[in-house]
Amino acid sequence: MRILLVIDETYFFHPKYVNQLCEILKEEIVGCLLVTKIKDKNSLEKYLLKNFFKLRITESILLFIKKIILFLSDVMFKVFNVGKPSSVRSVINFHKIKFVEVEHDINQEKYVDFIKNQKPNLIISSNSLYFGSAILNQENLLCINRHSAYLPNNGGTWPVFYSISKNENYTGVTIHLMNSKIDTGEIITQKKILINTKNLYDLYKKCFEESLGLTIEAVDKIRENNNHQNSKKKVNKILYNSFPKNEDWDKFRKNGGTFINFKNFFN
Repeated sequence: MRILLVIDETYFFHPKYVNQLCEILKEEIVGCLLVTKIKDKNSLEKYLLKNFFKLRITESILLFIKKIILFLSDVMFKVFNVGKPSSVRSVINFHKIKFVEVEHDINQEKYVDFIKNQKPNLIISSNSLYFGSAILNQENLLCINRHSAYLPNNGGTWPVFYSISKNENYTGVTIHLMNSKIDTGEIITQKKILINTKNLYDLYKKCFEESLGLTIEAVDKIRENNNHQNSKKKVNKILYNSFPKNEDWDKFRKNGGTFINFKNFFN
């Protein structure tokens, strides 16, 4: 199978997930589309910058310092070959995977052409961009998405935040086929994750730990079953969320929600 990755560039969680994928699927991965810029209206980072007052002072400081530490760790790896890669770019460079950077819209002709030239059978996506028909309707190509929720609950933006805001007992991870509507494709594999902490960092860390096994399981199922091609346009009903409003933040805090703590900082 020829596999293409579409991944958000970030220092948080994605690098380890992608590194493990590359170690297991390396012989099949033919390239990567590295999403380095997204439109402001869809950017979680830009949303948080505009709503920084929603964060507690300690959370803001710890998030900033954590990012700086990961950045410096990545520099140490790239320059002195010390430690492990801490960015997705460094991971795919380490595994010598061909990639192009994607800015704002993956449906631009140059990115669609890159996909066609790699002739993938499967795209594995964990990114913030919308796939249009020029990608989804390519023959002999399936696109699957990794989503940190137990669909149909909490499709869309920031699913783990909403699991706490809604005072749910669990979150989860779902690997599903991609279609013309966000997070509505046929579910291939998924797993519930009990909410035994209200700390987003801990919960997302757990989601990404579970994501690897579920992704590999989904790839194996696709290898064994060609019927998934017939399900590309199947649409499921989901509960969709956009960026949180004031009342969502109020519920998140009321239910004990936090972003990061000192334990995460030292880890």
